[in-house]
Amino acid sequence: MILPPYIEEFVEDKLEHRSPTILLNYVLDYKTFFEWLISGGGVADTDIKDVKMTELESLSLEEAKNFFKHIRRKDIKVTENETKKPEEVSVSRRISTLRFLFKYLTSETEITKNKKDKYPYLIDKYIGEPFSIEM
Repeated sequence: MILPPYIEEFVEDKLEHRSPTILLNYVLDYKTFFEWLISGGGVADTDIKDVKMTELESLSLEEAKNFFKHIRRKDIKVTENETKKPEEVSVSRRISTLRFLFKYLTSETEITKNKKDKYPYLIDKYIGEPFSIEM
């Protein structure tokens, strides 16, 4: 599975602080989220690896709520002939996983361009705007 570069960087950054099992669950949750975005027309891309950060930035609160409704309603295959609804603890974990990613993308990756403006370094990296880090 190929993910957008900013997701790969997120996972790489968290390797020292999270177990491989937790990171795998994060990746699977992000895959579900991106598949939902693509299938619902929430982004212009047709491949997960091509979903841009700018597309995530433009998501509305209503779209996020729609995704949470989707994961609550989506049946989980238990056996060949049996499905069930996800448990609330599973839904809550997925919501937390997305919240963790968005927090990372909006705050932990920010660098100070000058005293008034902050820009996420990933946006600067992909747009190619020059930046400097003041210590």
